[in-house]
Amino acid sequence: MDLGRTAEARAILSSSSSEFDRHCDDVNRERRRWTAARIARAEGRFVEAVAGFDQTCNGFLSLQRPYDAALVLVDASELHLARGHWREVKKLAGRLEAIFAVRGVHLEARKALILFQQAVREERLTAEFLARLRRYILIGRRDPRFPFDPGAGPAPG
Repeated sequence: MDLGRTAEARAILSSSSSEFDRHCDDVNRERRRWTAARIARAEGRFVEAVAGFDQTCNGFLSLQRPYDAALVLVDASELHLARGHWREVKKLAGRLEAIFAVRGVHLEARKALILFQQAVREERLTAEFLARLRRYILIGRRDPRFPFDPGAGPAPG
């Protein structure tokens, strides 16, 4: 899907649905729901995408997976940012703060959150910053020594 092959991703997800449901654990069920939400976003079904992101985030939180939940909120933030829905982006920033406040999220990840929140508050958040944040969360969740680069934040206003 990230390669622009959304229709193919949707077809694969749909054709494997019953087999997947029979043999899958809870974490992978959430990942499947997340993929469906990302497909909905790519196809312009924004209401469905928002609902899917919200359900997936809650699912990951119930499974004690804060970094996965944070990644889902980055996807949701991208959707709202692209549509100019700053109020929704600001709500998601609050949710990210609650997620990153849980035990097990390291200091460098919290620093990244502060920069994200600052950019949101000042309405200077960019898609590029969100892409950097996503890459950081993917790497940083496995290596708490990996610092978030403050220079990668949004350019001064």
